[in-house]
Order: sequence, then C-alpha cells, then structure tokens
Amino acid sequence: MGCGKEKILQDETYRRALQQEADYWGQEAQLAAAKGIPFSADMQRAERMQIFRGPGLPQLQSYDPDIERLMNGEWYERLFAAVNAVSRPADVLVLACGAGGLSLELARQGHRVEGIDISPKALLVAQRFADECRKREGAVDLVYRCADLNYIKLEPKRYDAIVAWDGLHHILRLYNLMKQISFALRSGGELIYSDSVGQPLLNRLIGGTIYFVLPTRVGYATKLRIAIQGLGAVQEQMSKRSPFEGAAEGNLYHLTQLRFEILEKQRHTGIGFRAAIAGDLKDGRFRYSFLKFMKRLDDCLVRYGWLRGDHLFLRARPKL
Repeated sequence: MGCGKEKILQDETYRRALQQEADYWGQEAQLAAAKGIPFSADMQRAERMQIFRGPGLPQLQSYDPDIERLMNGEWYERLFAAVNAVSRPADVLVLACGAGGLSLELARQGHRVEGIDISPKALLVAQRFADECRKREGAVDLVYRCADLNYIKLEPKRYDAIVAWDGLHHILRLYNLMKQISFALRSGGELIYSDSVGQPLLNRLIGGTIYFVLPTRVGYATKLRIAIQGLGAVQEQMSKRSPFEGAAEGNLYHLTQLRFEILEKQRHTGIGFRAAIAGDLKDGRFRYSFLKFMKRLDDCLVRYGWLRGDHLFLRARPKL
C-alpha cells in the first residue's frame, strides 16, 4: 500500500469513511430485511425483491434466489465442498459476512461458524435470521462480532477454514489481513474465497451494451443519461456511499500469493455488469431462459479465454 493510503488509515478521514462504509451496507441489509427474506441473509428461505439503491445509481439492488443460484450456485457449492473437505465439522471464520447468509448456510451444514463484519446494522440482520433459524430448525453453532478487518488481530491456529464472498476487495490493508489469516489457520487449514478482481474494459463494454439494449426495470432515458455521463459518474456515486469499494481489486491475488500456496484458482463471470443484467431484466416469458443462455455464454467465453473473468474463486494454504 502506498504512503497516501496508509496515512488515510490513521486520521479522521479514515474513521469517517469507515462509518460511511458500515452505514451504507448496513442500511442496504436492513432495507432488504424489512421487505422480506433476502438471499444475503438466508439462502434457503430467500424471497424475490428489489431495493432502490438511491439517486445516481441506475441499478436496483435485486434479490432473486432463483437467479442467484443460476448465476453463482456453482461457486457457492464449490466453497461449501472445499470447507467440508478440510474438516467436518470445521471451525470456520466468515470475513465481511454482511447479513449472514453464507455464515448461516455453513452453520446449517454442521460447522462451528463465526462471522465478522464492520456494520453493526448488518450484523443485527444476521443475528435475527440466525435466531429465526434456531427456532425453526434447531441449534446452529453461529456467533457474530463487529470488527474492522483492516486492523483485526486474529487468534493464532484458531480456524480450519477462513472464507469470504465478495468482501475482500473492500480491504485497504489487505496485506495485514492476509498475514492475520495465515496465522489464524490451523495446519491443513484453507483460505477460500470468491471475490472481485476488477473488470477489464472489454468486459465492461460488452456488459454495458447488453444492459443498455435489454428491457430492464431501469428506463432507457436513465440508461442513456448514464451512458452519456460515463461509468465514472456511477462509480463516483458509489464511492460516496461505499468509499472502500474496489480498494483491493488489483492486489487481491498478488497479496494472497505472498503468504499462501495456491491450491485452486479459477476465474469466472466474464460479462461485465452481469449481476445488474440478471437483477434488472424485466419479467417476461423468456427471462429465465435468456439468463440461463447468458450464463452458459459467459462460462464459455471465460473458459476458452475470449474474456477474462472479473471474479476469482481461490483455495489456498499458508506457506510453511
């Protein structure tokens, strides 16, 4: 990390940004939970819904469990299988757990799970759904705590698996976190994550064109305005809400390599803004069939190297 970012971490600017990050994602979790059961909080009982993300952001925040399973189900299953292969039951730490959906699912599978997030509001949602699960389904071994992953100190040799889903790219002091993870894993333990590593320009152009052409819940006038303003305008609006968004995308794999032996590395999700396309596409007779086709096309483009996946699924063990 450069000196400029390191300085930011030590002053009031950082504390304000941290609070802003926590508030934005916490409010989004609470808005979703107020409308029903979002996939981000309970994968098994999830309901379909859309959440307005605020002015200046064209994409709705969509929760459609069927579409989420179609687009990302394979990678969730790979993550679950990897944890089960390490130990069953395992002591699992979920980083940037948010509303707790991944943590809850791992606990349902019999693991002893701890979830950590920066947002107290998101953790209230996660705790609510954990309590509901205990009432409906019986005991699950699941606890949550609020902590800043930029400065966290993890107990040495505490966990069999440490997992994350789309949260590590928000970490400014990722080198420090990777060091803590390597200390906290037991012998044979694994770091397992699926995370954003940045969209190449071609991915953005293809995804942006598809999104503009298709009939979405976001009108064509809004999409045209965004296209004229450029992607930078949307990114600026997002950075005002989530100041750490994309902070570690370019360094994630490199910093993992420094402290870990890579066991599995697979790129996925090549068509840019695929989540926005899947979430915002208007209902219609062929909606699900089209998205299924797009998923197969996306997989093919990445598999044969025509597009570089902007997400990375990775399993790794600490270097000796």
